[in-house]
Amino acid sequence: MELERSEDILIVTHQAVLRCIYAYFMKKDQAKSPWMNVPLHTLIKLTPRAYGTEEVRYEANIPAVSTWRGKGSTAQHENPTPDNL
Repeated sequence: MELERSEDILIVTHQAVLRCIYAYFMKKDQAKSPWMNVPLHTLIKLTPRAYGTEEVRYEANIPAVSTWRGKGSTAQHENPTPDNL
């Protein structure tokens, strides 16, 4: 991939896109990437090396609710309006 041979870059993106990029560089199964847990408000520094990719995470410590759900999750969401309306 040309991205690997370029200068330093910063990617700011949606978690879904980040999962794909992360899976590629970390040599993870792309078929499992939609269910990878990628934390919110975290800078992930990936440095390609000769025999793998070095990873460093920097958390921003911003309170947030995790929206991550594992494959086959049965998470239920509440209806914001009463059924009798």
